[in-house]
Amino acid sequence: MGVKLDHVRDLHGDPASPMKWPNSAAVFNDGRIAVADSGHNRATVLTPDGDMIWQGGQQGFSTGDLREPIYVFVTPDQYLLVSDWHNHRFCVYRPDLSVSHVLGHLGRLSPVRGVRDGVRLCLSFLSNLAIEYVGAPYYFTPSKMKNGRPEKPKRSLKMLIWGMWHYARNWPELKAIFTDTRTAMMKPNGAVFRDGHLIVAQKGHQCLSEYKVANDWRDLDLVRHVKDFNGGDTFLRLCNMSQDPQDRIYVCDQKRWRIVVFDKDLNYHSEITFADDGRYPDGPFSCAVLNADYIAVAIGFKVEVRALDGGQVVAELDGFGETHGITWDEARQYLYFVDRSESCLRQIKVTFGEER
Repeated sequence: MGVKLDHVRDLHGDPASPMKWPNSAAVFNDGRIAVADSGHNRATVLTPDGDMIWQGGQQGFSTGDLREPIYVFVTPDQYLLVSDWHNHRFCVYRPDLSVSHVLGHLGRLSPVRGVRDGVRLCLSFLSNLAIEYVGAPYYFTPSKMKNGRPEKPKRSLKMLIWGMWHYARNWPELKAIFTDTRTAMMKPNGAVFRDGHLIVAQKGHQCLSEYKVANDWRDLDLVRHVKDFNGGDTFLRLCNMSQDPQDRIYVCDQKRWRIVVFDKDLNYHSEITFADDGRYPDGPFSCAVLNADYIAVAIGFKVEVRALDGGQVVAELDGFGETHGITWDEARQYLYFVDRSESCLRQIKVTFGEER
């Protein structure tokens, strides 16, 4: 007995402004799907039939602006958190999808000590301000180029001036970057929520950061950072996250070809490993726990369902473009994942208890 996957449909959003380089998806309680539409520097919300019913964000630095959003997360109380990757923060939207505030900022996890630390952070800050993406319709990973057209980041003088003007008018934000280590973030790439705590996978700092949140997601109090585990092991490329009914946390470590499992107290529990044997162009980017027995994984150009006990593959679908963020609608038994290179959201019907 196993799991059956059926590809139902592809969702592109508004025909007049279809998605471009989407990175992840998340499901609201009522079945709507939020998507991080990074190529348009926006977040969108779709119906299960693919109709776009909301969009928010534009390229920029102010609250509500986004720069390459890479992750979306719906909280239990139906707030929408968007990982604003190149602004190094989360943008928080209320349940009615009005923009509320931001969580986090670019910075170090430890205080700036000495001139060298200050210069390094200053250069990182100025370089970050200038980043934009231009020109190419496909993702930049060399093995995934099409027609010889990779996406390349560019340092833009316009973006640099725009960013400096923003922080000149909002100097408390600039001060926080250099002095507030407790809410410093760098490329937040995934999140889960449990017992009033937000746990963030920070790709830039290669650590898990746990925060206590309150007051409609406005108060963010650092509990700890987890950089080392299991006797000194470390992450190499942190991506998306998921959790199971026992509050175990599953963290995709793409370049180490594994999903690292932590218990509810963020102690190392186990791993799900993937063989670097040529079957995949890259390690796992995203995962979604389906129930107490199975986890779905977006890896390379395919989606797999694996047993939580043992990690063996019980179902798979392939032949897609680059599979990125994956999410699970348990109430309706739909699995959604974004196909970044084909710029669409793919809807999969999952059936349990049938032969593969």
